Amino acid sequence: MKACGVRLEENTLQEIDRRRGVLSRSDYIRKLIITMLQQPENAQDNTALTNVNALLTAENAHNKEHVEVLKSRIKEQESMIGFLQLEHQKLLPARAWWHFWKK
Repeated sequence: MKACGVRLEENTLQEIDRRRGVLSRSDYIRKLIITMLQQPENAQDNTALTNVNALLTAENAHNKEHVEVLKSRIKEQESMIGFLQLEHQKLLPARAWWHFWKK
């Protein structure tokens, strides 16, 4: 291992001594550094996954609302088609369909 020198304020050094327990100061600080170096990657990954999850959930909710709107528009169009078919039948003369080809 290579050595690394760090200057710390007195109150920070006292807090390290208070928390380290039976470990030596060097071992405790080494474990702190290793833990902190590993933690941000995991925390960033978790944060990124949480953000992606939130975005996908919001998009899913928006898509469900959009589907409901489109379903209602389809029902309106289907009812309009039925109405137009009835009106068209009323306008046609009451003859059999094959009579339209006779001249």
